[in-house]
Amino acid sequence: MLRNFDSSREISFSYCDGETVLMNYRIARQPTPFILPFRMYAHLDTLSQHCLLLVVKLKNDLPLDRVGKKITIMVSMPRRTSSASCATSEGKQNVSGKGEYDSQHQVYKYKCEKMKGGTGMTLLITIVLTEKVTNAIRKEVGPIQMNFEAPNYAPSGLKISHLRIGMGVNNIGYPTHSKGVTRWIRYICQSGSYTCRL
Repeated sequence: MLRNFDSSREISFSYCDGETVLMNYRIARQPTPFILPFRMYAHLDTLSQHCLLLVVKLKNDLPLDRVGKKITIMVSMPRRTSSASCATSEGKQNVSGKGEYDSQHQVYKYKCEKMKGGTGMTLLITIVLTEKVTNAIRKEVGPIQMNFEAPNYAPSGLKISHLRIGMGVNNIGYPTHSKGVTRWIRYICQSGSYTCRL
């Protein structure tokens, strides 16, 4: 219940055995300082009459002790795509993933299990076409969408400082001080709608 939330920032709720989602929220205005977990830049080059090169640069702006997980990058491909392949350029970063072209849905998907904060990588996606490159075909590339999770990271700054667990009919609770809260709470930042347009 939220009856005390405006005055004391207190939320009371009944829970079931196992895991319970207490709150999902969306950031309506930008708090300061606010850092997006990932930055993505892309540009498209023509390699030959039947070949395009899409360069996608991804920078993980999470703190150095945090990790982005379950990263998926999806790129819409032109209807006249014959094949698509990807090479990565990570420099000295330890980032590994796999990519594949789904011809049925005309999407190139690149999946990476984890990426450390402060690291970056570049995807070099080669698109081979069945026809010559035209401006109309170039416009069919993209948008680029990204999904990810960032465990134990709350970009809004929202933190739970005290947790009281009530048990029994009389709701007799056992206070948990701020040092012990983290064992009961899991913060997960999820991507929602993360899109880069060319």
